[in-house]
Amino acid sequence: MKPGDLIQTKHKLIGELVAVDKDTVEVYFLVPDQTKAKGKIWVYKKEWDTVLKSDITKHVEIKDKKKYPAYYREMGFKAWDGEIFTRTDVDIEKDEDLKVYPFPTGCDTDEEDDEYEFDGFVVPDEEPFTHADPQNEEVQDFHRAVHDFNKWEPKNKKEEWAKSFVENMESKYSKQDDNYQFSNGTSVDYQHPPLAKKLRKQ
Repeated sequence: MKPGDLIQTKHKLIGELVAVDKDTVEVYFLVPDQTKAKGKIWVYKKEWDTVLKSDITKHVEIKDKKKYPAYYREMGFKAWDGEIFTRTDVDIEKDEDLKVYPFPTGCDTDEEDDEYEFDGFVVPDEEPFTHADPQNEEVQDFHRAVHDFNKWEPKNKKEEWAKSFVENMESKYSKQDDNYQFSNGTSVDYQHPPLAKKLRKQ
């Protein structure tokens, strides 16, 4: 198990791992928000909980960060924009409360999740996040992609949803990592990772 993985406990609680220790894990659990669609919209609990590893009954390892929505569906939830979720066993087109809820633009079908791939999530652990060496070719490509994403202007509803999803996830994890940075007396510009400097011609 590692931070970012999804788990379910013997009490049927589902959440995302924040940290993993020897016998326990820290988890952001999904909980119903009673102010949204009479509790049929789920959100991350504001504070994480410590759970015994022995209480975990299901573990979904995040092997490909491009497929986060698919992993959530495996746990019985549809991820809308990184902040709100609905249960997959509830038909939002027929439920009286959900069918009138103002879901994010472009997130109205599960097929869209399957078609779009996600990348670039920052998964925190016990140490503050640091940028990798931009001289590395793969790191250069990733950092350039982050800069390109910042300039990306979506051209349709599906792209608007995709950008919103990534931005919300980035915001969630950067705020979480800010606590580690503060304790360490450091800071990081998450949205503008360093690019390799071009060599001057002699």
